[in-house]
Amino acid sequence: MNPHGGVKKLRVCNCCGESKKTSDYSWNQHRRDYIKNCKECGQWLFLLRKVFGPTRDWSKNRANQRQRENEKRIVARHSATTPLAETLRTTWR
Repeated sequence: MNPHGGVKKLRVCNCCGESKKTSDYSWNQHRRDYIKNCKECGQWLFLLRKVFGPTRDWSKNRANQRQRENEKRIVARHSATTPLAETLRTTWR
């Protein structure tokens, strides 16, 4: 995990599939990274952003996942005895 929550990017060439990993924390450099040439075939390299650290999206996903798990648990607990709609109505009031 990155200590600063940075983003590691994987450059992938559309033409020959050459890829190269870079990590970069500065915004100025970030802009320039989009226009680099592939060493193999001279085509443009396009960045696929790969997240290797804590980011806002990551925490949002965790929260959503927790909520989904809770809903599943509630449904599992109550579906045997009471109808689902009633269960959810009483739970989220």
